[in-house]
Amino acid sequence: MYYSAFTLLRLAVLAVHLIISVAINFLTQLPIYGLLIRLVDPLQLPGGVKINLKAPLQSFPTSIHLILQSQPCSWLSLWRWDGSKPSAKVVDFKYTLTLLLQGQVVYPWSWTSK
Repeated sequence: MYYSAFTLLRLAVLAVHLIISVAINFLTQLPIYGLLIRLVDPLQLPGGVKINLKAPLQSFPTSIHLILQSQPCSWLSLWRWDGSKPSAKVVDFKYTLTLLLQGQVVYPWSWTSK
């Protein structure tokens, strides 16, 4: 009875630690600044430039008038990973479950396969 209670308590602690680790990794990769800027003023994060040709003025019929417009970036382009951020430690669930089923001690820092 003692061993089963200890094992269940240990699994509960490991599950909570795993959930917190995954949440921290998600928040680390979340572009909070970009999302807030995109929400407040979409034109502050340009996704491209659009050039339109305007009809020539009557006073200058031979001149060319161009209109330059900033296109806002899309919501999905904020999550593009360019490799400059440090990669988060990915938890290998299969490896962790294998260790648990084999009866080995599972440490929180050994969740990634070797």
